[in-house]
Amino acid sequence: FFKNKLTSITVNFGEYDGNDFTEEEFRTLRIFLENIYGKEWLEPKNKNKKLLNSCIWDANKIRLELNRFDFNKAETHPEDILIVGYILVFDKKLMKEMISENF
Repeated sequence: FFKNKLTSITVNFGEYDGNDFTEEEFRTLRIFLENIYGKEWLEPKNKNKKLLNSCIWDANKIRLELNRFDFNKAETHPEDILIVGYILVFDKKLMKEMISENF
């Protein structure tokens, strides 16, 4: 919340106990969101090699992101991979206001 207004909602997927956020789960969510918001989403340029999949619906007032990441649990055990993701929805105007006020 910012100034008593809801600025964003985040839902996380994947856990440290080995329950990874699978590509199939990502695809299912993407299709569900495409049915609601359309297939005209942005795919960010993958500057971060940990980003596996991403879809961004960028409307005038709201931005919705669906992302899936590959994080290594332990530098010493590269076979231990944690794959997580999230859905983030935020109000662009309120977020910009919040950032400009150094919240």
